[in-house]
Amino acid sequence: RGMLGSSALTLSLLALGVGPHVVFGGTPVRGRTSIYQRVGSASQLPMSHFAPNTRCVEPPCSEQVHLQLGGPGEMVVVFASAPSTNTVARVIFGEAGVPSSKLAVFGTTATYSQLVYWYAKHWNPDMGLPTLTPEQVAAIRTTSSWASDPKSGLHGSAWENISVEQVLEEGDQLGNYKNPSEHYNSPQLHTVVLRGLRGGQRYEYSVDRDDRVFSFVMPEDTFPFTFGVTADVDQTEVTNATFQALAAMAPGAVLLAGDLAYANGYYPRWDSFGKLAEALSAAVPTMTCPGNHETGYMEAFQSYKARYPMPAAASGRFDRRRTPWLVVMMHAPWYSSNTKHLQEPELMRGDMETLLYSFGANVVVSGHVHSYERTAPMYNNASDPCGTTYLNLGDGGKGKANVKWLPGEDDAPQPEWSLFRQASFGVGKLELVNDTHAYFRWHRHSCYDEEAPLNENFSASACVSTGDDSLQKTLVSDETWIVRPSVAQCKGQEQHEAQMKARPRSPSFASLIGIPSCGQDELLNTTTGECIVVRGPARRLDTNFV
Repeated sequence: RGMLGSSALTLSLLALGVGPHVVFGGTPVRGRTSIYQRVGSASQLPMSHFAPNTRCVEPPCSEQVHLQLGGPGEMVVVFASAPSTNTVARVIFGEAGVPSSKLAVFGTTATYSQLVYWYAKHWNPDMGLPTLTPEQVAAIRTTSSWASDPKSGLHGSAWENISVEQVLEEGDQLGNYKNPSEHYNSPQLHTVVLRGLRGGQRYEYSVDRDDRVFSFVMPEDTFPFTFGVTADVDQTEVTNATFQALAAMAPGAVLLAGDLAYANGYYPRWDSFGKLAEALSAAVPTMTCPGNHETGYMEAFQSYKARYPMPAAASGRFDRRRTPWLVVMMHAPWYSSNTKHLQEPELMRGDMETLLYSFGANVVVSGHVHSYERTAPMYNNASDPCGTTYLNLGDGGKGKANVKWLPGEDDAPQPEWSLFRQASFGVGKLELVNDTHAYFRWHRHSCYDEEAPLNENFSASACVSTGDDSLQKTLVSDETWIVRPSVAQCKGQEQHEAQMKARPRSPSFASLIGIPSCGQDELLNTTTGECIVVRGPARRLDTNFV
């Protein structure tokens, strides 16, 4: 077992870009009921599927518990609670089976509000079942029950009487700021950092206003180290299969390369996603980066940043002598032979690929394209033994798989650099075996099938996604060794790295601000790098978990 070091894995988090609080009020005018007809794809689970947590003395109880790694020896716990409660940002934790080790640690609490974005595909999707009906949207947008004077009958400036026809005709638009029912108010979001954790040790923890006891194993900074990898997960039965497959592999951490909730401006969907993911992410730290569905549709990263604060400032610089593996996570793939989203991040690749190459990035984990593909090591649009292997895993559960692929040169059925591709749903397992060898395995768990109920076929050993024209469409899994090239092999790359280092450049944000060592009564703000005082110091407890 080789040592990984405190910064053995560097994640470059690059962006491409408690229950619903939207009130259903008013009565829509009678009219056309819907233009919706069920068409192909995995469909989002209805809001009614996500029951609230009731395991506390006085509901509403805390929920949406999830973990993510912080700095060395740190685990970050995030959970949500209803704004009407006096819930405290507190986690009680200790070594499993050692009651005397329990501590109470305090953190910070935040809330946010956003205007709902009415995206037509919420009620008229290209595929699957709708998130909302036009009738529900009309009811939310209608203010006639309160925005007028009952004596004079005069309408106020906020008066609206929205019909179903109007919803269908107007399509996409931002909610009306004059209507409180079109404002989403988040639950209280609590962030608590657990420090001084030992690798390999199992810890138990509970959050305030929740009788459930969770546990996790703090990842060890030694080989072998296993990651579960996925992207574009959404909230479908296929998503459930993805989360279950990731949990079954018992990884040290999960990498989720963007497009998490697919809320698309209807922000209660972030709460339902937190409930769906809790079984996995309350036990396994889940590291994420944002995708286009975290910024588009008026999302503007707001919900994502409030719920998934990644430890950017804690990362600092890294030493490749202590960090043999460099794994980069971004949403849109630089290399893909699928016809969907072709070359969308080309400007990003042009600006950043040389940087990744000069520092010997080994693996890039991406999503965006709703299929699976693995490439040869690549650099500058060509295979290169010193380049980066691209794992495109946008097959986590979102909708219809992207089934059409491009041919190779001279009418070859597949580009030489595309080593495996398939338009179905599955998960990846990346095991860093030692400082030179990693083993990667992708395994299919379901297919897109237009003949199956809701177009979801979970006969993984026999299914083929409808319309998939890849050479590997019938194969259940893809397995390969990823081998780090030797220094002798990549001398040119080493020289290039030296040239890059010699170039005058602005220091990183982390080096500009410095990374302070925070006390037990302080919390590191990973955006500014400052230590902030929390409500109270960590204190040892003699009582059992509550």
